[in-house]
Amino acid sequence: MGRANMTALLVVEDSPGDARLLREMLDEDKRKSTVMTHVTTMTEAERHLADNVVDVVLLDLGLPDAEGLEAVSRAQAAAPAVPLVVLSGMDDDRLAVEAVHNGAQDYLVKGQIDSRSLLRAIHYAIERKSLQTAALALSAKADIACAEAVDIACAEAVAANDAKTKFLANMTHEIRTPLNSIIGFIDLLLDDVSLTLVQQRYLEQVKNASGALLTVVNDVLDFSKLDAGKVQLTEEPFSLDTLVSSTVAIVERDALAKSLELRIRIDPELTLYNRGDPARIRQILLNLLSNAVKFTSVGCVTLEITKIPSVASKEHLRFAVSDTGIGVPVNGQSGLFEQFAQADPSISRTYGGTGLGLSICKSLVGLMNGSIGFVNNEQAGATFWFEIELEMSTRTQVKPQNCADPVDRRGVRILLVEDLPMNQELACTILRRASHYVEIANDGIEAIAALEQDSFDVILMDIQMPRMDGVTATREIRQMTGPARHTPIIAMTANALPEQVREFRQAGMDDYVAKPFKQQELHDAIRRVIDMPATVAPAGNQPAGDAHLSAPADGRSACRS
Repeated sequence: MGRANMTALLVVEDSPGDARLLREMLDEDKRKSTVMTHVTTMTEAERHLADNVVDVVLLDLGLPDAEGLEAVSRAQAAAPAVPLVVLSGMDDDRLAVEAVHNGAQDYLVKGQIDSRSLLRAIHYAIERKSLQTAALALSAKADIACAEAVDIACAEAVAANDAKTKFLANMTHEIRTPLNSIIGFIDLLLDDVSLTLVQQRYLEQVKNASGALLTVVNDVLDFSKLDAGKVQLTEEPFSLDTLVSSTVAIVERDALAKSLELRIRIDPELTLYNRGDPARIRQILLNLLSNAVKFTSVGCVTLEITKIPSVASKEHLRFAVSDTGIGVPVNGQSGLFEQFAQADPSISRTYGGTGLGLSICKSLVGLMNGSIGFVNNEQAGATFWFEIELEMSTRTQVKPQNCADPVDRRGVRILLVEDLPMNQELACTILRRASHYVEIANDGIEAIAALEQDSFDVILMDIQMPRMDGVTATREIRQMTGPARHTPIIAMTANALPEQVREFRQAGMDDYVAKPFKQQELHDAIRRVIDMPATVAPAGNQPAGDAHLSAPADGRSACRS
């Protein structure tokens, strides 16, 4: 028989008589398939296993340098891939089980074996170990295949999420762009004091419809950002009183139109100056107030802010918005704060909305480690509340807000980089009313050419334009030589995703105004970047005439009063 078919057996046995007996049993094998090596100590066995190929170990448990399970552990440590058969003089079931649990393939009792049972035990041990090794290898391959499948699934999920993000970015851009002109021109028309009551009512209806569409777009965008975990809270000092006043002012017109009384109650124990994310707190509060006004026909809407005892460094605030409206029916209370949930299917037909508002509120409150809920009032209506903890601040840490000044005005030179004629005319009209000089470039290439020929105080930069987009143009401008490279640049675009705004900042833009924008937002952004005093006069003090566009020889347009 060739050596390749021989079994290399290491016998670890300190008794010469037992070792001789084992050799005699092996010699009875007519095939002579086993080659036996004999050592008397565990130390010798460890050295032999380190230097030689061994197919199976036959191990005594009564060695001079290792007894019992210690011998099993040392043999396993020395050669974990080599099958191990225990040979003991003790017929002990407990010891046999423990030996197998520690890695032995079999447990033989001296005096109870013969040549046949010994050879069978050796061969079975080798086969069992081989099967175990194969099973482990198969399991490892399965783990690798599973991990690869998970990686592929994750990559596909990321790709799908990226595709969804791109779709939402394009969708919101395409909706926001025309909305910018619709809402902007409506505001300009509503400033005209010569409108008849019927004309004014029609324009108000169009403005309300446009605002409702913008709310849907914003809700979908916020839902997408929250679902992707891309909303990051900011932390800055703010005035709670100012936040509440500005938020209530937004719903005040709708409340007055329905003859609803708006009540505000603020706990006198509150400091009124805190640190947190005022924009997101305002968003939550505005959603609850808007819902209260929407679902209330008669009576009042009350906002109550109270202080709940908390740790000394923070204020625990409870915001509660109560109304005397329709309340929440019992069958609509379950899952009210879940995505696309509404108390009743007829609500979306009667009052409008996407069913995302409360879900967004819940997510934002969760980001602030707060809680949110509601309760039906005993008489009528419901109370929606949320609680958050905020760091306390002081009046001196809060930045004062700029206010429009109808008297102190000075014009600035503005380069408007915008490819759509309707948006050019809208921005030009708004800026001309504030006594600014505006020159128009239709894309990034024209903007760079304009800066090479003239100087401007500020650049209003659209993003999606033909030939050269706004981000590329901004990078090119920041690489120019001369003072033009330092001109403040404000992104004025319908691209509104957080990662897009970060890209604008990284490219070198100084500020950002989202379309559709309000007139005051645009004026405030201009003041911020050039550090000028308030410049906006009431629109009613000027005629509501159209902007005049002239086309100079270089192809750009200038907007002049």
